[in-house]
Amino acid sequence: MGRGCSVDAIDLAVSLLEHGRHRAAPLGLGTVRFLRADATWRAPEDEGRYDLVQCVHGIFFLPDMDARAARLAAFLRPGSRLAVTSWAKDTLERFGTELHTGIGQERGTLPDLPSNRAAAARIDTDNTIRVWLTRLSLTETHIHRIPLTVPLAADLAWLMVVSTGFRGMLDGLAPEAVARVRDRLPGLLAEQGIDSVDAASLVGIGTVA
Repeated sequence: MGRGCSVDAIDLAVSLLEHGRHRAAPLGLGTVRFLRADATWRAPEDEGRYDLVQCVHGIFFLPDMDARAARLAAFLRPGSRLAVTSWAKDTLERFGTELHTGIGQERGTLPDLPSNRAAAARIDTDNTIRVWLTRLSLTETHIHRIPLTVPLAADLAWLMVVSTGFRGMLDGLAPEAVARVRDRLPGLLAEQGIDSVDAASLVGIGTVA
């Protein structure tokens, strides 16, 4: 972060904001403000204020993704950039299939897939995220693929469930049922030879004219 810069870190999750404060304090990042708010509903005076707005693995959770992304772009000065991170196509797919199976065994019927699945699929390739950014009237688009393979230990596998959109499939399950799904998941993954997860991301960047 450059000298004289300031950053607004915005989220609705109190736990994530507390984690951010904990990470920033020992680094002396006193110019980072951690704000609990809906980032797409900032005050009108914030329009045209920022040099960069970035949303990491979150844009596809927003209702009406296109309208909310356009709202984020409105906070940028001309010539500034919007950066959006999405999961690359087919990442987490095999893992998600086994989780879906495990929850179905517990419920007696297969659960609904994550509600953000359709929105995320709209921006999961270089071409589709580039087209999407262009339709937001952004120019000079750049797409970067960030490869990542995550070895799966049991604790990490469950962390991937509760810290991503997968956790929505657990809605309505009693705590003891959730615990049984957690205990069953490593065996399901092992049966399919799944010992790692492809967690590649795409970073799409566009410039406000």
